[in-house]
Amino acid sequence: MALQKYEIERSLSLIEAVADLGELSKSKAKSLLNDKRVWVNGKRVWMSKHALKRGDLVEINFPENKSREIELLYEDDYFYIINKPPGVVTNLQNGSLEEVLREKYNNKNLWVVHRLDKDTSGCLIVAKNNKVFEVFKNLFSEQGLNKKYLFLASGNPKEKNFSISNPIHHKTAVSHFKVLDHTDRHCFIEATIETGRKHQIRKHLLEAGHPVLGDKLYDKKNGTEEAKACDRHMLHALELSFIHPFESREITVQSPWPEDFRAVKKLCRL
Repeated sequence: MALQKYEIERSLSLIEAVADLGELSKSKAKSLLNDKRVWVNGKRVWMSKHALKRGDLVEINFPENKSREIELLYEDDYFYIINKPPGVVTNLQNGSLEEVLREKYNNKNLWVVHRLDKDTSGCLIVAKNNKVFEVFKNLFSEQGLNKKYLFLASGNPKEKNFSISNPIHHKTAVSHFKVLDHTDRHCFIEATIETGRKHQIRKHLLEAGHPVLGDKLYDKKNGTEEAKACDRHMLHALELSFIHPFESREITVQSPWPEDFRAVKKLCRL
């Protein structure tokens, strides 16, 4: 967490201020704005030309140099389960996790079975060949794979166990939530999902009034100190459990919490 605060001493544009305060080039300052890492007087602002005046408070969450080491949680003849680090795209882009793993294991036939959002960490299944990939696709479509998530969110839910079944993009979406701990301002929640719609947990929690901390897409106005300290949304894919599709035995794998998740949890006094 690298949140820095500055009081503006003269009138200038936001991009000029970010570049000057961070001793950065304009292009790097623009990247910070595009990543929504800047607040002005407690509100997230990302417009380069936003006019600042003397006395304005600018806060910048500078990214930290984080390890992108990929931890192996499980391996057999058919697939890997890895602990995906945050900040890495799963697949379909240059430099994606899938590409890195193909090079790491010298296997061009390796396929990521399911996707996690770029900033989500945790358990991810990787098939060693296309046949295994297709079998897992069927397992997912038949809802034969159980997924458990942990996240930190704003607010204190009235109910300690609740479900949300609002459709997403006109498709059925069902999420179940269990409050593990809370304060008046924040909560630590476990989630299980029956469906796997894009951003399902994040959208359902926003609808419930408890956006995931650090969510730059769905919680743009959250200006709490804890939210500003987040480099990413605080969502972690904790556990996968399923019957091994080739060996008919139960598999349950959990991934350790990332350091940034632990740090924000502590900051929230959870």
